[in-house]
Amino acid sequence: MNLPEPKPKADAKRKTSHKHLLWLHLNILLYSAVGVLSKLAANAANERGLFSWAVAGYTAVMLAVLAVYAFFYQKLIKVMDLTVAYANRSILTMWTLVWAALFFQEPITAGNLAGSALIAGGIWLVVQSE
Repeated sequence: MNLPEPKPKADAKRKTSHKHLLWLHLNILLYSAVGVLSKLAANAANERGLFSWAVAGYTAVMLAVLAVYAFFYQKLIKVMDLTVAYANRSILTMWTLVWAALFFQEPITAGNLAGSALIAGGIWLVVQSE
């Protein structure tokens, strides 16, 4: 049995440009809206019932945001090193913290800030190692 020769692997280590990182972070910022929308949908379900138009509306917008995010994330990981893209997704935790404070008046604790600093440090290390 003759098996086809494996194709040589493409350059596994792609250089990530600042432009791609900016687009990645804007896309992650868009994705962070899903957390806000899901909390708004949960609040609407508590106030108006699970099958209300408000819940349906928030859910529809949430699904649209997820579709747009997924589309652009796939485009970005074609031109970026996957490890860099995945490591940068952890910035989502920091955006979630910001939105929780801004939209839902949740307190930001010292532990939240320490965790955010660790996340930012980890992202910096991954980007610097490239």
